[in-house]
Amino acid sequence: MALPEPVWDKIYEDSCLIYEGFTIDQKAFGAGKAFYRDGTPMAEGIFGIKGLLYGREYYPSGIIRFEGSFRLNQAYGPNYPIYGSWFDEKGKLLFHGKFEFFRSSLGYPLIDEPKGFNLFKESVLKGHIFMWVDARKYMAQYQEDNKESEKAK
Repeated sequence: MALPEPVWDKIYEDSCLIYEGFTIDQKAFGAGKAFYRDGTPMAEGIFGIKGLLYGREYYPSGIIRFEGSFRLNQAYGPNYPIYGSWFDEKGKLLFHGKFEFFRSSLGYPLIDEPKGFNLFKESVLKGHIFMWVDARKYMAQYQEDNKESEKAK
């Protein structure tokens, strides 16, 4: 099953706009912008099946936190930054360059360099619209496995 064509949509939670942009199956996919509950921008850019692929993240104050590229994480956890700029809560540049990561014992990506940079937590990033628990249905290997299991029946 190929990915359906993305559509422009607005997603609300408890009457608050939390995302505006392209979606597939009510999940962020393509150009869009996510918001904190008070309407302050949280993230904007190009979204994939586990969050941003390229764009900006913001602190709850609206100050830019990170701008750059993310790696599509094909394992447990969200996408993680691979190159870009990290800013403090006053907008001062703290780091610019390549981000190094490692995986926790559970496989969750953690940033090793720069020290002190943490990934946005899933609860902050509205996991249900950014973390596709059903993304496998769009992956070629999953489709082949399903065809084989159907033939075996």
